[in-house]
Amino acid sequence: MKLKVCHVHTLPVNTGVQKFTNLFFEKYHNEFDCSILVSSKGVFTEKNEKLGVKIFTILSLGRSIHPIKDLWTLIQMILLFRKEKFHIVHTHSSKPGIIGRIAARLAGVPVIIHHVHGYAFHEFSSILAKFFYKNLERVAGLFCDLVIFVNEEERILSQNEIVSSKKCITIFNGVITQPKKKQLNKKKIVGFLGRLWEQKDPITMIETFKILAKSNIECWILGDGPLLEEVQQRINQLDEKHRNNIKLFGWLEEPDSKIQFFDVLLVTSLWEGLSFSILEAMSRGIPVVATNIKGNREQIESGKNGFLFPPKNSHLAAHLVLKILNDKKLYDSMSQNSTQKLNAYFSLDVMLESTRTIYIELANRKKVIYSKISNINKNEIIK
Repeated sequence: MKLKVCHVHTLPVNTGVQKFTNLFFEKYHNEFDCSILVSSKGVFTEKNEKLGVKIFTILSLGRSIHPIKDLWTLIQMILLFRKEKFHIVHTHSSKPGIIGRIAARLAGVPVIIHHVHGYAFHEFSSILAKFFYKNLERVAGLFCDLVIFVNEEERILSQNEIVSSKKCITIFNGVITQPKKKQLNKKKIVGFLGRLWEQKDPITMIETFKILAKSNIECWILGDGPLLEEVQQRINQLDEKHRNNIKLFGWLEEPDSKIQFFDVLLVTSLWEGLSFSILEAMSRGIPVVATNIKGNREQIESGKNGFLFPPKNSHLAAHLVLKILNDKKLYDSMSQNSTQKLNAYFSLDVMLESTRTIYIELANRKKVIYSKISNINKNEIIK
Protein backbone atom coordinates (compact mmCIF):
# COMPACT_ATOMS: atom_id res chain seq x y z
CA MET A 1 0.00 0.00 0.00
CA LYS A 2 1.28 3.45 -0.95
CA LEU A 3 1.39 6.33 1.50
CA LYS A 4 -2.05 7.94 1.45
CA VAL A 5 -1.63 11.70 1.23
CA CYS A 6 -4.41 14.28 1.40
CA HIS A 7 -3.88 17.98 0.65
CA VAL A 8 -6.52 20.27 2.17
CA HIS A 9 -7.39 23.54 0.40
CA THR A 10 -10.12 26.16 0.53
CA LEU A 11 -10.75 27.23 -3.07
CA PRO A 12 -10.72 25.20 -6.31
CA VAL A 13 -8.87 27.97 -8.19
CA ASN A 14 -5.30 28.02 -9.43
CA THR A 15 -3.43 30.51 -7.26
CA GLY A 16 0.10 30.13 -5.89
CA VAL A 17 -1.23 28.04 -2.99
CA GLN A 18 -2.80 25.48 -5.29
CA LYS A 19 0.21 25.61 -7.62
CA PHE A 20 2.31 23.83 -5.00
CA THR A 21 -0.12 20.90 -4.90
CA ASN A 22 -0.36 20.87 -8.71
CA LEU A 23 3.41 20.61 -9.05
CA PHE A 24 3.82 18.02 -6.28
CA PHE A 25 1.07 15.68 -7.46
CA GLU A 26 2.13 16.08 -11.08
CA LYS A 27 5.52 14.63 -10.18
CA TYR A 28 4.60 12.13 -7.47
CA HIS A 29 1.04 10.96 -8.23
CA ASN A 30 2.37 7.49 -9.06
CA GLU A 31 4.45 7.22 -5.88
CA PHE A 32 1.74 8.32 -3.43
CA ASP A 33 -1.99 7.62 -3.16
CA CYS A 34 -3.04 11.25 -3.65
CA SER A 35 -6.22 13.04 -2.57
CA ILE A 36 -7.44 16.63 -2.32
CA LEU A 37 -10.07 17.97 0.04
CA VAL A 38 -11.52 21.32 -1.05
CA SER A 39 -14.74 23.33 -0.73
CA SER A 40 -15.95 22.57 -4.28
CA LYS A 41 -14.73 21.40 -7.67
CA GLY A 42 -13.18 23.73 -10.25
CA VAL A 43 -10.16 24.24 -12.52
CA PHE A 44 -7.81 23.20 -9.72
CA THR A 45 -9.49 19.84 -9.16
CA GLU A 46 -10.06 19.17 -12.86
CA LYS A 47 -6.33 19.25 -13.53
CA ASN A 48 -5.60 16.84 -10.68
CA GLU A 49 -8.45 14.45 -11.48
CA LYS A 50 -6.77 13.83 -14.85
CA LEU A 51 -3.75 12.55 -12.89
CA GLY A 52 -5.94 10.11 -10.95
CA VAL A 53 -6.02 12.24 -7.78
CA LYS A 54 -9.14 11.60 -5.68
CA ILE A 55 -11.23 14.69 -4.94
CA PHE A 56 -13.34 15.18 -1.82
CA THR A 57 -15.47 18.26 -1.18
CA ILE A 58 -16.92 19.89 1.92
CA LEU A 59 -18.94 22.96 0.92
CA SER A 60 -18.61 24.65 4.32
CA LEU A 61 -14.80 24.69 3.93
CA GLY A 62 -15.10 28.16 2.33
CA ARG A 63 -12.99 31.14 3.38
CA SER A 64 -15.49 32.94 5.63
CA ILE A 65 -15.58 32.17 9.36
CA HIS A 66 -18.86 30.86 10.76
CA PRO A 67 -18.71 29.07 14.15
CA ILE A 68 -21.62 26.68 13.55
CA LYS A 69 -20.64 25.85 9.97
CA ASP A 70 -17.00 25.49 10.99
CA LEU A 71 -17.93 23.03 13.74
CA TRP A 72 -19.87 21.03 11.16
CA THR A 73 -16.83 21.21 8.86
CA LEU A 74 -14.64 19.86 11.67
CA ILE A 75 -17.00 16.91 12.22
CA GLN A 76 -17.15 16.11 8.50
CA MET A 77 -13.36 16.23 8.26
CA ILE A 78 -12.92 13.87 11.20
CA LEU A 79 -15.36 11.40 9.64
CA LEU A 80 -13.65 11.63 6.24
CA PHE A 81 -10.13 11.24 7.62
CA ARG A 82 -11.19 8.21 9.69
CA LYS A 83 -12.97 6.62 6.72
CA GLU A 84 -10.12 7.14 4.25
CA LYS A 85 -7.37 6.33 6.78
CA PHE A 86 -4.91 8.86 5.37
CA HIS A 87 -1.31 8.48 6.49
CA ILE A 88 -0.49 12.15 5.84
CA VAL A 89 -2.73 15.22 5.91
CA HIS A 90 -1.06 18.32 4.48
CA THR A 91 -3.09 21.51 4.99
CA HIS A 92 -2.77 24.80 3.10
CA SER A 93 -4.05 28.30 4.00
CA SER A 94 -5.48 29.50 7.30
CA LYS A 95 -8.99 28.12 7.72
CA PRO A 96 -8.34 24.60 6.35
CA GLY A 97 -5.03 24.70 8.20
CA ILE A 98 -6.67 25.36 11.56
CA ILE A 99 -9.69 23.09 11.24
CA GLY A 100 -7.82 20.47 9.22
CA ARG A 101 -4.98 20.02 11.70
CA ILE A 102 -7.35 19.58 14.63
CA ALA A 103 -9.59 17.19 12.66
CA ALA A 104 -6.63 15.12 11.49
CA ARG A 105 -5.26 14.70 15.01
CA LEU A 106 -8.70 13.77 16.42
CA ALA A 107 -9.13 11.30 13.55
CA GLY A 108 -5.81 9.63 14.39
CA VAL A 109 -3.92 10.62 11.23
CA PRO A 110 -0.25 9.71 11.89
CA VAL A 111 1.45 12.63 10.08
CA ILE A 112 0.03 16.16 10.00
CA ILE A 113 1.77 18.99 8.14
CA HIS A 114 0.69 22.59 7.67
CA HIS A 115 2.01 24.82 4.86
CA VAL A 116 2.09 28.57 5.52
CA HIS A 117 1.80 30.40 2.20
CA GLY A 118 1.45 33.69 4.07
CA TYR A 119 -0.44 34.05 7.36
CA ALA A 120 -3.98 35.48 7.48
CA PHE A 121 -2.56 38.26 9.66
CA HIS A 122 -0.14 40.71 8.07
CA GLU A 123 0.98 44.33 7.96
CA PHE A 124 -2.49 45.52 6.97
CA SER A 125 -4.44 43.51 9.55
CA SER A 126 -6.11 45.18 12.52
CA ILE A 127 -4.74 44.59 16.02
CA LEU A 128 -7.83 42.50 16.79
CA ALA A 129 -7.38 40.36 13.66
CA LYS A 130 -3.69 39.78 14.46
CA PHE A 131 -4.55 38.75 18.04
CA PHE A 132 -7.36 36.46 16.85
CA TYR A 133 -5.44 34.65 14.10
CA LYS A 134 -2.19 34.39 16.05
CA ASN A 135 -3.94 32.59 18.87
CA LEU A 136 -5.78 30.29 16.49
CA GLU A 137 -2.45 29.42 14.89
CA ARG A 138 -0.92 28.76 18.34
CA VAL A 139 -3.69 26.29 19.12
CA ALA A 140 -3.56 24.61 15.70
CA GLY A 141 0.22 24.32 15.99
CA LEU A 142 -0.23 21.91 18.89
CA PHE A 143 -2.05 19.48 16.57
CA CYS A 144 0.59 19.02 13.86
CA ASP A 145 4.03 17.53 13.41
CA LEU A 146 5.55 20.15 11.14
CA VAL A 147 4.89 23.64 9.76
CA ILE A 148 6.46 24.48 6.39
CA PHE A 149 7.14 28.15 5.67
CA VAL A 150 7.88 29.47 2.19
CA ASN A 151 9.91 32.44 3.42
CA GLU A 152 12.44 32.85 6.21
CA GLU A 153 10.96 36.03 7.65
CA GLU A 154 7.68 34.39 8.66
CA ARG A 155 9.45 31.33 10.03
CA ILE A 156 11.67 33.48 12.24
CA LEU A 157 8.69 35.55 13.43
CA SER A 158 6.69 32.40 14.16
CA GLN A 159 9.04 29.99 15.84
CA ASN A 160 8.51 29.80 19.58
CA GLU A 161 6.04 32.72 19.59
CA ILE A 162 3.44 30.79 17.54
CA VAL A 163 4.89 27.34 16.84
CA SER A 164 7.68 25.42 18.52
CA SER A 165 10.95 25.98 16.65
CA LYS A 166 11.34 22.18 16.48
CA LYS A 167 8.30 22.06 14.19
CA CYS A 168 9.39 24.88 11.86
CA ILE A 169 11.16 24.53 8.53
CA THR A 170 11.53 26.75 5.47
CA ILE A 171 11.17 25.33 1.97
CA PHE A 172 11.27 28.03 -0.68
CA ASN A 173 8.86 27.78 -3.60
CA GLY A 174 10.64 26.93 -6.84
CA VAL A 175 10.21 26.89 -10.60
CA ILE A 176 12.13 25.69 -13.64
CA THR A 177 14.52 28.14 -15.30
CA GLN A 178 13.05 29.20 -18.65
CA PRO A 179 14.77 30.49 -21.80
CA LYS A 180 15.95 33.99 -20.94
CA LYS A 181 14.24 36.93 -22.57
CA LYS A 182 16.78 38.20 -25.12
CA GLN A 183 15.91 41.90 -25.43
CA LEU A 184 13.37 44.59 -24.67
CA ASN A 185 10.28 44.77 -26.88
CA LYS A 186 10.14 47.65 -29.34
CA LYS A 187 6.93 48.71 -27.61
CA LYS A 188 7.63 47.97 -23.96
CA ILE A 189 5.30 45.59 -22.09
CA VAL A 190 4.69 45.58 -18.33
CA GLY A 191 2.70 42.67 -16.99
CA PHE A 192 0.62 41.73 -13.96
CA LEU A 193 -0.16 38.11 -13.13
CA GLY A 194 -2.56 37.18 -10.35
CA ARG A 195 -6.07 36.89 -9.01
CA LEU A 196 -7.90 40.20 -8.90
CA TRP A 197 -8.81 40.33 -5.23
CA GLU A 198 -7.84 42.22 -2.09
CA GLN A 199 -4.55 40.44 -1.42
CA LYS A 200 -3.09 41.37 -4.83
CA ASP A 201 -4.33 44.99 -4.57
CA PRO A 202 -5.34 45.28 -8.25
CA ILE A 203 -6.49 48.86 -7.63
CA THR A 204 -2.88 50.00 -7.13
CA MET A 205 -1.95 47.87 -10.12
CA ILE A 206 -4.44 49.55 -12.43
CA GLU A 207 -3.59 53.05 -11.16
CA THR A 208 0.07 52.29 -11.93
CA PHE A 209 -0.89 51.01 -15.36
CA LYS A 210 -2.93 54.15 -16.06
CA ILE A 211 0.24 56.21 -15.52
CA LEU A 212 2.32 53.88 -17.69
CA ALA A 213 -0.30 53.78 -20.44
CA LYS A 214 0.04 57.55 -20.82
CA SER A 215 3.77 56.98 -21.45
CA ASN A 216 2.86 54.62 -24.33
CA ILE A 217 3.77 51.50 -22.33
CA GLU A 218 1.66 48.43 -23.07
CA CYS A 219 0.18 46.92 -19.88
CA TRP A 220 -1.02 43.32 -19.77
CA ILE A 221 -3.27 41.93 -17.03
CA LEU A 222 -3.34 38.15 -16.69
CA GLY A 223 -6.01 37.07 -14.21
CA ASP A 224 -9.56 37.61 -13.06
CA GLY A 225 -11.45 37.70 -9.78
CA PRO A 226 -13.99 39.63 -7.71
CA LEU A 227 -12.40 43.04 -8.40
CA LEU A 228 -12.37 42.63 -12.18
CA GLU A 229 -15.33 44.96 -12.68
CA GLU A 230 -13.72 47.77 -10.69
CA VAL A 231 -10.47 47.32 -12.62
CA GLN A 232 -12.41 47.61 -15.88
CA GLN A 233 -14.20 50.75 -14.67
CA ARG A 234 -10.88 52.43 -13.89
CA ILE A 235 -9.51 51.49 -17.30
CA ASN A 236 -12.54 53.14 -18.89
CA GLN A 237 -11.61 56.44 -17.21
CA LEU A 238 -8.76 56.78 -19.71
CA ASP A 239 -9.23 58.27 -23.16
CA GLU A 240 -9.43 55.73 -25.99
CA LYS A 241 -5.80 56.14 -27.13
CA HIS A 242 -4.33 55.36 -23.70
CA ARG A 243 -7.06 52.84 -22.79
CA ASN A 244 -5.96 50.68 -25.72
CA ASN A 245 -2.54 50.30 -24.08
CA ILE A 246 -4.10 48.22 -21.28
CA LYS A 247 -5.08 44.69 -22.24
CA LEU A 248 -7.15 42.32 -20.09
CA PHE A 249 -6.50 38.66 -20.92
CA GLY A 250 -8.48 37.12 -18.05
CA TRP A 251 -7.45 33.87 -16.41
CA LEU A 252 -5.19 31.73 -18.61
CA GLU A 253 -4.66 28.00 -18.25
CA GLU A 254 -1.10 28.46 -19.56
CA PRO A 255 0.05 32.02 -18.72
CA ASP A 256 3.60 31.25 -19.89
CA SER A 257 2.51 32.08 -23.44
CA LYS A 258 2.13 35.72 -22.35
CA ILE A 259 4.70 36.03 -19.53
CA GLN A 260 7.52 35.40 -21.97
CA PHE A 261 6.78 38.76 -23.60
CA PHE A 262 6.89 40.82 -20.37
CA ASP A 263 9.69 43.37 -20.09
CA VAL A 264 8.90 44.05 -16.41
CA LEU A 265 6.57 42.33 -13.94
CA LEU A 266 4.55 44.54 -11.57
CA VAL A 267 3.53 43.04 -8.21
CA THR A 268 1.25 45.14 -5.98
CA SER A 269 0.35 42.55 -3.32
CA LEU A 270 -0.39 43.60 0.25
CA TRP A 271 0.76 40.27 1.63
CA GLU A 272 2.43 37.18 0.17
CA GLY A 273 4.10 33.94 1.13
CA LEU A 274 6.60 33.59 -1.68
CA SER A 275 5.17 34.71 -5.00
CA PHE A 276 5.20 32.19 -7.85
CA SER A 277 4.56 35.11 -10.23
CA ILE A 278 7.85 36.69 -9.21
CA LEU A 279 9.64 33.36 -9.59
CA GLU A 280 8.19 32.89 -13.09
CA ALA A 281 9.52 36.32 -14.06
CA MET A 282 12.93 35.66 -12.48
CA SER A 283 13.17 32.36 -14.36
CA ARG A 284 13.14 34.36 -17.61
CA GLY A 285 15.41 37.14 -16.41
CA ILE A 286 12.53 39.62 -16.23
CA PRO A 287 13.09 42.44 -13.70
CA VAL A 288 10.36 42.88 -11.08
CA VAL A 289 8.90 45.96 -9.40
CA ALA A 290 7.16 44.70 -6.26
CA THR A 291 5.76 45.83 -2.93
CA ASN A 292 8.13 45.84 0.03
CA ILE A 293 6.46 43.06 2.05
CA LYS A 294 7.38 39.69 3.54
CA GLY A 295 8.28 37.17 0.86
CA ASN A 296 8.93 39.77 -1.83
CA ARG A 297 11.90 41.02 0.18
CA GLU A 298 13.54 37.60 -0.08
CA GLN A 299 13.06 37.39 -3.83
CA ILE A 300 13.84 40.96 -4.86
CA GLU A 301 17.03 42.80 -3.90
CA SER A 302 16.06 46.38 -4.62
CA GLY A 303 18.38 47.84 -7.23
CA LYS A 304 19.81 44.43 -8.19
CA ASN A 305 17.10 42.30 -9.79
CA GLY A 306 14.25 44.78 -9.51
CA PHE A 307 12.88 47.42 -7.17
CA LEU A 308 10.75 47.37 -4.02
CA PHE A 309 8.22 50.10 -3.24
CA PRO A 310 5.82 50.81 -0.35
CA PRO A 311 2.39 49.19 -0.84
CA LYS A 312 -0.33 51.34 -2.44
CA ASN A 313 2.16 53.82 -3.93
CA SER A 314 1.22 53.71 -7.62
CA HIS A 315 3.21 56.82 -8.57
CA LEU A 316 6.48 55.43 -7.20
CA ALA A 317 5.76 52.03 -8.75
CA ALA A 318 5.30 53.65 -12.18
CA HIS A 319 8.46 55.71 -11.72
CA LEU A 320 10.52 52.60 -10.91
CA VAL A 321 9.12 50.67 -13.87
CA LEU A 322 10.06 53.52 -16.21
CA LYS A 323 13.51 53.74 -14.62
CA ILE A 324 14.18 50.13 -15.59
CA LEU A 325 12.69 50.41 -19.07
CA ASN A 326 14.61 53.58 -19.91
CA ASP A 327 18.03 52.28 -18.86
CA LYS A 328 19.23 49.38 -21.03
CA LYS A 329 22.35 48.81 -18.93
CA LEU A 330 20.29 48.62 -15.73
CA TYR A 331 17.76 46.33 -17.41
CA ASP A 332 20.44 43.88 -18.59
CA SER A 333 22.09 43.83 -15.16
CA MET A 334 18.78 43.16 -13.38
CA SER A 335 17.90 40.47 -15.91
CA GLN A 336 21.14 38.60 -15.28
CA ASN A 337 20.86 38.97 -11.50
CA SER A 338 17.29 37.58 -11.58
CA THR A 339 18.24 34.28 -13.18
CA GLN A 340 21.31 33.92 -10.97
CA LYS A 341 19.28 34.39 -7.80
CA LEU A 342 16.58 32.00 -8.96
CA ASN A 343 19.11 29.27 -9.68
CA ALA A 344 20.78 29.80 -6.32
CA TYR A 345 17.71 29.76 -4.06
CA PHE A 346 14.45 28.81 -5.77
CA SER A 347 14.82 25.38 -7.36
CA LEU A 348 11.69 23.42 -8.27
CA ASP A 349 13.49 20.11 -7.73
CA VAL A 350 14.63 21.13 -4.23
CA MET A 351 11.08 22.24 -3.29
CA LEU A 352 9.50 18.98 -4.43
CA GLU A 353 12.20 16.58 -3.23
CA SER A 354 12.41 18.27 0.18
CA THR A 355 8.66 17.82 0.67
CA ARG A 356 8.78 14.19 -0.48
CA THR A 357 11.66 13.51 1.91
CA ILE A 358 9.70 15.02 4.79
CA TYR A 359 6.69 12.82 4.01
CA ILE A 360 8.72 9.62 4.02
CA GLU A 361 10.86 10.49 7.01
CA LEU A 362 7.90 11.48 9.20
CA ALA A 363 5.97 8.38 8.08
CA ASN A 364 8.93 6.20 9.06
CA ARG A 365 9.26 8.02 12.37
CA LYS A 366 5.57 7.36 13.10
CA LYS A 367 6.05 3.72 12.05
CA VAL A 368 3.50 3.94 9.24
CA ILE A 369 3.34 0.71 7.24
CA TYR A 370 3.42 1.30 3.47
CA SER A 371 5.11 0.10 0.28
CA LYS A 372 8.50 1.76 -0.10
CA ILE A 373 8.77 2.41 -3.83
CA SER A 374 12.12 4.16 -3.70
CA ASN A 375 14.64 5.44 -1.22
CA ILE A 376 14.61 9.02 0.01
CA ASN A 377 17.44 11.45 -0.49
CA LYS A 378 20.35 10.68 1.81
CA ASN A 379 20.52 14.34 2.89
CA GLU A 380 17.95 14.38 5.64
CA ILE A 381 15.71 17.42 5.82
CA ILE A 382 14.60 16.94 9.42
CA LYS A 383 17.24 16.20 12.00
